[in-house]
Amino acid sequence: MRQGGHSKRPREGNSALYTAVCRGDADLVAELLKPKPHGQRDGSAAAAAGAPAALDLEELSRGSTALHAGCGTGQSRIVAMLIEAGADPNTVRPKDGYSPLLIAVEVRERDIVKALLEAKADPELSSHAEGIAPLHMAASQGMTEIVFDLLRAGANQLQPTLGKLLAPIHYASFSGCVDILELLVEGAAAAACDDGLLARKLLLQLSDARGHQPLHCAVRDGARARDTVLALLGMGAEVDGGALPALPPPPTPLMLAALKVLPAIAKVLIEAGANVNAR
Repeated sequence: MRQGGHSKRPREGNSALYTAVCRGDADLVAELLKPKPHGQRDGSAAAAAGAPAALDLEELSRGSTALHAGCGTGQSRIVAMLIEAGADPNTVRPKDGYSPLLIAVEVRERDIVKALLEAKADPELSSHAEGIAPLHMAASQGMTEIVFDLLRAGANQLQPTLGKLLAPIHYASFSGCVDILELLVEGAAAAACDDGLLARKLLLQLSDARGHQPLHCAVRDGARARDTVLALLGMGAEVDGGALPALPPPPTPLMLAALKVLPAIAKVLIEAGANVNAR
């Protein structure tokens, strides 16, 4: 999952507003956002009367907006000003599909994330190449508080990435963040008015394109892996993987532990009742 790459430098050809945002000049941004005669703002070369078109001017040849730049550089005050002036929080960059919210999550700016969500940013907008949504990114990087904010805003826990079909819970299992796993599992149960236990089970059995479930993803080297495996088992994950069909059938978590030479993980799985004769 790509990280960084959102630091902006003003370039010749960018709007005055975009340049001011890149420089972090909040006073100039405020001045440029003031209504001007005939409905134009100083940041716009050709804004229609009364329209906030300046807020969505593209960066030269890249398609970024002033709001993208403000999010990527962590300018929370400027982001708030742009939102108040009417910037669209759901504009995506044509080159990669990144929304302002996805950028704010990537740079770990919780205040900006909350401001965008309050402005009705769509938490399910995802990148073009991999289908990465904000919840995937936050879960993969251990951003517990941001995961909480996204779930409260209605982010889809079952949203798969493109190709690999990884859901947020797979990323949380990879990263070994038990707090996020608990948020996801309890959130699924709370959202299911009819049968919370079934919702928990379905989430814990959710398979990616290889047939791997969250418990498979947790079987890896590292100090946190054992705690993650124990946590998933405690939440109700099936020790041998779920009964969902897959062709060819994936290895069981115990088989993965053996293949990766992880005796401590294998011991936990065996003590939890893993089938040592599974093939």
